[in-house]
Amino acid sequence: MGKWFATFYDMWMGPLERKAFDRIRKKLGKSSGKGCWRSAQETVVAIEPEPAIIEATIQQQVESGWDLEERTMKRKQMKIMIGAMGLLAVMALVIGFIAWEKTRSTDQSPNQESPQSVLNWDVPSFQFTDQHGQPFGLSDLEGKVWVADMVLTECRDICPVLTSNMAQLQKRLAEEGVEAQLVTFSVDPETDTPDVLKQYGETFGADFDNWRFLTNQDFEKMKQFIESTFNVPVEHNHDPDATSPVMHSGRFFLVDSTGKVVKLYDGAEPNYDQIIQDIKELQSK
Repeated sequence: MGKWFATFYDMWMGPLERKAFDRIRKKLGKSSGKGCWRSAQETVVAIEPEPAIIEATIQQQVESGWDLEERTMKRKQMKIMIGAMGLLAVMALVIGFIAWEKTRSTDQSPNQESPQSVLNWDVPSFQFTDQHGQPFGLSDLEGKVWVADMVLTECRDICPVLTSNMAQLQKRLAEEGVEAQLVTFSVDPETDTPDVLKQYGETFGADFDNWRFLTNQDFEKMKQFIESTFNVPVEHNHDPDATSPVMHSGRFFLVDSTGKVVKLYDGAEPNYDQIIQDIKELQSK
């Protein structure tokens, strides 16, 4: 068969049409093409009636064979165009995924330790009340390196984990002879009075010599301070089944002796060695 007719035979003929064509070609002993159809017109009826009707349909299609070839080419071109568009879409998805992965890899999530060059947040002046009922503020931390976190005593979720890990950090600092202050801010200051915070700290074996638990009995003021200082949200949780009445960050924040937040860590799974090393580096400056 000719190239165009082979395409027609493979792509456009159904089973009955192919049957009729094969019968005609066998009867005439010819290859194919438009020239054989005129002589086949009379003999195909003798083979069987139904293929005669089919043959007439085929003949009509063959008569417009060049149109068919053109349609076939356009169909192929359309397939190529659709394939190209699909390929471009896939490439766009791949590029977008790579860009997203790159962004995610540099995001300061709680499980990552941010480079000091990224964080340089000033801690504004503040003064709250500690677990002893005494005022305590930024001026008391002047010239000192300190680690901060935030909890609430009624939390049954991440807060006990954070406080336990902070207590472990305090123990490790003492073992290595590293001096640093620990500061825990209550995000439920209306409930966490100084006495409540003192009892809470004692439950975790806190050494109050260098660990302050701060409150001020004003949720909005504490919320504004934490959000503006540490760039993390603090919100009331109105879900009656929630394990914590306030939603807050689970990070530890490292503050240098000039009062700048320079690094953060995952408070739920802290790398104590890294934190202590960072504190030592800050103190050596």
